[in-house]
Amino acid sequence: MICRCSHKQLEEPPQEIKVKPRVLYLDIETSKFELTMSTFDLKMRSKFLDWHNITRPFYVICWGAAWVTDKAPVVLSDAVTGGEALRMRDKSCLQNLWKLMDSADYIVGHNSDAFDLKKLEARFLLNGIPAPSGFKQRDTLKIARKRFKTESQALDYWMWLLKGNQKEHMTGDDWDEVNKGNQKIINKMHKYCRGDIKRGVFLLKRFVQYV
Repeated sequence: MICRCSHKQLEEPPQEIKVKPRVLYLDIETSKFELTMSTFDLKMRSKFLDWHNITRPFYVICWGAAWVTDKAPVVLSDAVTGGEALRMRDKSCLQNLWKLMDSADYIVGHNSDAFDLKKLEARFLLNGIPAPSGFKQRDTLKIARKRFKTESQALDYWMWLLKGNQKEHMTGDDWDEVNKGNQKIINKMHKYCRGDIKRGVFLLKRFVQYV
């Protein structure tokens, strides 16, 4: 029997003992990226923006995660400080999330396949953090699109349909304030992200029979 860590176990595997997989639900909030443009004409020559115009790339503002069990989720999280936001430094913030991801058998999120995981892998790479060891992915947005036809597949809309807790309100100005190092708004966004974990785990448990 070969364990998840690739260690070869020579003895017979234990009989009739089922080990539940470690399922981690996660969500992140990322900053806006900024660019500058100058032109001789008001017309845009292409729908694509030139990367040379990017003056400030994105970074992870905060993250939340919880192990999915039969009990209410215990949310783990972290966020950059105001000073780190000004310098776009998220390495310290991401260290504990990497440890959780590295020990997970499954990682789940809402639109996590297209957004959260790819954003995290990019920041791990740029911060010199190795890729987490192999895990399987599940995405509640993909489950929703595959199995259900509703007016919207947004997490907050599903919360409204299922009588769950609604999201707190965030504005585009809040993201601008984060890039200015506004600690109060960073704290607000951190709380917003933690709330998304509770809502996401709630939705996953309602979807589990359809996975």
